Amino acid sequence: MRRPAQLFGLGAMPKPGAAGRRHVCPRHGGAALGHGTRKTSRNGLRVGLCTVGAVFSVWAAATTAGPITALTFSPDGSALLSARYDEVTVRLLNGSATVRVLTCRLARVHDLAFSPDGRTLAVAGGETGVSGGVCLLDWPTGRIRSTWEPHDDVITAVAFHPDGSRLATASADGTAEIRRLVSPSGREPAESPDVVLSDHAGAVLGVAFGPRGRLLATVSADRALKAWDSTTGRLLRSFSNHTGIIHCVAFAPLLRGEATASIGTCATGSDDKTVRVWQPATGRMVRIVRGSERAVLALVYAVDGQTLYAAGADGIIRAIDVESDRFLRTWPAHEDWIYSLAISPDGKRLASGDARGTVKLWDAARAEPVATWPKPNRR
Repeated sequence: MRRPAQLFGLGAMPKPGAAGRRHVCPRHGGAALGHGTRKTSRNGLRVGLCTVGAVFSVWAAATTAGPITALTFSPDGSALLSARYDEVTVRLLNGSATVRVLTCRLARVHDLAFSPDGRTLAVAGGETGVSGGVCLLDWPTGRIRSTWEPHDDVITAVAFHPDGSRLATASADGTAEIRRLVSPSGREPAESPDVVLSDHAGAVLGVAFGPRGRLLATVSADRALKAWDSTTGRLLRSFSNHTGIIHCVAFAPLLRGEATASIGTCATGSDDKTVRVWQPATGRMVRIVRGSERAVLALVYAVDGQTLYAAGADGIIRAIDVESDRFLRTWPAHEDWIYSLAISPDGKRLASGDARGTVKLWDAARAEPVATWPKPNRR
């Protein structure tokens, strides 16, 4: 049973780099992230507020474009998809100004994922404190194929199994689940989940399958990373090394020549200002990457697995050498909190999205800007 929501006074959001209170990330829909946590936008409008075990959210008025809660490239790399509020915006990257908007039957959209075959787009979100839902859309038509509500609170993250046969969801209700995709096309949800994972003590904020699909990792506001057998739902290991809320988890792709039996290395980002790298199958924390000035809210691996990109509340993107804790490149990317990162299928472009609704496209190798949406005003 959730604790009742408690209201706290809201102060101005500290500037990037300044010490500040732990926040509620709009990417997670005002999900329970910490007792007495709060966040305001730079203009003082309330964006979200919550307590541990409670969910309460006040969204900013129409004076803001709304935070970019998720980013992903289309499977062929020709388009960039971004989520904010209840919409998914599709931008073609061929130099044209073509933009289209996909609408789903969700109050808020918080994550996006393409199936491995590129034919299905999963859009996940819901209404804070009410329900969490998933829409499956045909790609590239954008036609809604099915919608269901597997959780009692907003879905914060979604991931396809590497073979496309199952879908994992994480929710602010404190659970994650894995559901098989059935029907003649193999692209409709089963009536009930294969497994429900309920060992976390707080909102589950991230979920990811290992590269072979045998392992599922979840991270939570309870500061824990947990590794599960994705078939049986058995909890394999639990790690509590982080000293703050864990916002994100990402698995490294298997490198050429790496043993096929490997179930991978993953990285996590936290309010404790660190990125930690793990071998969850062996129970080993490989390293701690320090140097971030604020919470780490987004992670993505390069396609070749050699670089890990991290970003967060200080508005800075850091390219990390996966073999060490060395920063290969660091650049001030946004003037507000970065909630989302995505890498293009060819590894040449990196996309980032922030709390102001700004999306930027970067040359990943050079850390140089390629495009910005919406385009900045010229004075």
